[in-house]
Amino acid sequence: FLMAHKYERFDFIDIDPFGSPVYFLNSAMHAIKQSGGVLGITATDTGSLAGIYPKACFRRYGIISERTSFIHELGVRNLIATVFREASKYECTVRPLFSYNQIHYDRAFIQVMGGRKTTNRDLENIGFIKYCRKCERRSSIPVFETYDERCECGERTMILGLTWIGRIADVDFLDKITNEKQEIAYDKDAFRLVPSSYSEYAVSEPYYSIAALTRVFKKESKKTSVILERLRDSGYKAYSTHFFGQGIKTNAPYNDVVKAVFG
Repeated sequence: FLMAHKYERFDFIDIDPFGSPVYFLNSAMHAIKQSGGVLGITATDTGSLAGIYPKACFRRYGIISERTSFIHELGVRNLIATVFREASKYECTVRPLFSYNQIHYDRAFIQVMGGRKTTNRDLENIGFIKYCRKCERRSSIPVFETYDERCECGERTMILGLTWIGRIADVDFLDKITNEKQEIAYDKDAFRLVPSSYSEYAVSEPYYSIAALTRVFKKESKKTSVILERLRDSGYKAYSTHFFGQGIKTNAPYNDVVKAVFG
């Protein structure tokens, strides 16, 4: 089959190995259409990607990753960043259509598009996450920007990356395929992994762990529904997340998050 189609590129390639997919990415980039082809990619070495095993992550992916309170999302971001860095070698950029974490694996569907100009533009989606274990502050830093390694609380921060700091899914895409469920009801299994509420993907910042914040401040938190309502009433985006039952995705500044959690 491959010999018969050796001069063609594919619309869709699925990489679903046991362990890390990094060893197959180069071949996939040579075979995927660079005008909108979609790469499905799975990683079962979630401990490495999420920073539980930081040395393994650096060996395989060249990314500094440490244990955080948002480990499940960090693993997915590191996976997307790995695809982007491989694609950019061939002057291609990526558009994450849908990505998620399950107990034993990270999974992403990523569209590949060629063009030096768009690839350079999308470098703003690659960078570092500055994270403080002491107070749970975090911020995203584009790759070419400078930063202070000290947190506002005075603690030295962890600098994680290079990782993907942009959106990890395309809300318009998810909305479209969700609406198409009625038209292709015979293939319900194809859509069972799309969350019923995917608003969380409208926020590019990593989620906050309510449990982690309660450990930091040694206070009892409000209910998640109350926290979300408070943040929304203050004009911010705020959603629960599939990554973690006690997690919230919001674009609110740190101090406003803390105020909403404990208020």
